[in-house]
Amino acid sequence: KIDPNVYIGPYSIIGKCIINRGTNIHPHVVIYDNSVIGENVTIEAGSYIGATGVAWAWDKSGERIIQPQIGGVKIGDDCFIGTNVTIVRGSVNENVEIGHHTLISHGTKIGHGVKICPYCHFANNVSIAGSVTIGERCFLGSAAVVSSNIRLSENIIVGAGAVVVNNFNESGIVITGVPAKKQGPVSVHKGVPVNKK
Repeated sequence: KIDPNVYIGPYSIIGKCIINRGTNIHPHVVIYDNSVIGENVTIEAGSYIGATGVAWAWDKSGERIIQPQIGGVKIGDDCFIGTNVTIVRGSVNENVEIGHHTLISHGTKIGHGVKICPYCHFANNVSIAGSVTIGERCFLGSAAVVSSNIRLSENIIVGAGAVVVNNFNESGIVITGVPAKKQGPVSVHKGVPVNKK
């Protein structure tokens, strides 16, 4: 179901999905079945929405059990998805959820069952493992990595190259390093344009 006011660029492949009005799909984008794209979303060239992820567990006999990847992806309104971003679909009965007004830069990878709350910003080449929850208004620096099943509270800044292996339930903090540790409160957002009058 594609709204008449959607632009789809050349060589894009669109599965059984819903794409709402005002959305721009650039060339060479693939949107798989069970994806819902909100209004006024931009998805730049070479990105994959709803691809098959990989999730597995060992059973008692040591056999590897592959978990079915049959969920979906829901992208909220007014999001920006940069070039070469991959957002895999949810496992079994879950969806990957990208909150409205979220910005995701080039090369980012997002695993199954991830929930990203509204107004988040990911710099380039961020990697998010499965079943992660990221609170509202978080910023993840370039090449940050978040391990599976991690929870981040709202308004957290994750430094470039940080590896997050623990939950952070305190809002408004900066975390950096390998493994990531709290460095202090958020004081000023670097990289915000300043009006120099």
